[in-house]
Amino acid sequence: QTFSAACAPMVWRDIETTEGSYSWDTPDQLIGWCRKNRLMVLGGPVIQMDRYCLPDWIYLCEEDFEALAAFAEEFVQTAAARYRGQVDMWIAAGRINTPAILSLSEEEKVQLAARMVQCIHSVDPQTPVVICIDQPWGEYLAQRELDFPPLHVADSLLRAGLGLRGLMLEINIGYQPGGTFSRDLLEISRHLDYWAMLGAPLYISVCAPSSDQPDPLAHYANRRPPPGSTPKTQQLWISRLMPLLLAKPYIQGVLWNHLRDFLPHDYPHAGLVDLRRSPKPALRTLATLKQAFLK
Repeated sequence: QTFSAACAPMVWRDIETTEGSYSWDTPDQLIGWCRKNRLMVLGGPVIQMDRYCLPDWIYLCEEDFEALAAFAEEFVQTAAARYRGQVDMWIAAGRINTPAILSLSEEEKVQLAARMVQCIHSVDPQTPVVICIDQPWGEYLAQRELDFPPLHVADSLLRAGLGLRGLMLEINIGYQPGGTFSRDLLEISRHLDYWAMLGAPLYISVCAPSSDQPDPLAHYANRRPPPGSTPKTQQLWISRLMPLLLAKPYIQGVLWNHLRDFLPHDYPHAGLVDLRRSPKPALRTLATLKQAFLK
C-alpha cells in the first residue's frame, strides 16, 4: 500500500566474508520476497565505498588499485549473473564521491565506478544501471580538500559513454557531519533543477531523523540529527518534500533509504519503523501520498 519498489542491498562485506567464498542467502530472500509481492526490485548498491560494506580482507589491496578493482569486478559480475532477470534496475556503486575508508584518489574512485557499470553491462546488458552520488550539495568538500565537486564526478561518468540510465542522489537531510545540511524546499528545488541540466533521469534516495537522542544501532552515531527532531518533524518533512519531488518530471523514483530502526542501520533514527517495531507517523504519510498521486 505504501511502496511500488524496494531496494535489495548487496553488502559485499556480508556476502564475501572470505575471498572467493560467497553467501547469497540474504539478497536471495529479499529479492524473492519482492518478486512475490510484485515490487520493482532495485539491486544494490553492489559496491559501496563504506567501511560497513567493504570486506575486511580487501584492505590488503589498498595500495594496489588494479588488484582491488579486479576483486570488485569479480564480485559485481557474480552478482549480476546470479540476479539477471530478477532485478529491474542496478545501482552499480554508491557514495563514490565522498571520502572513503580506502585511500583511493578521486580519479581511482571514478574509474572504479565506471568499471562496475561496465561489469554489469557485460553480464546483464538489458537492465538499466545507475550510479549513486552522496551529499549532492558537496558538504564534504569543507572537511577535505578535493578537486572534483559531486556534479563534476557525475558529469564525468555520464560523458564516458557507459550507458548509464540515470543518477541517484543520496540526501540524508540534517545529519552533520556526513549528511546534507537542512535546507528549505526552494533551495532543494533549485538544486535539483541544477542537477537536471546534466540531462539524465534522477532518482532520489532520502531520509530524515525522527529523534535527536543517541541511537545504539546506528553505524554513524556521530552523524547527529538536528536538535528537536521528533516523529512529527519527520512526518512534516515528508509531507512537504515528497510532493515537490513527485512534481519534478525528471525525477523517476524516490527511495526512503532506511526502513527499520530495530536493526543495524546507517543514520540515527531515520527509519519508518521504530525501535519498538511500531510504524512511525511518516509511514502513514507516505502511504497517503502514494494513494493520492501514484495510483
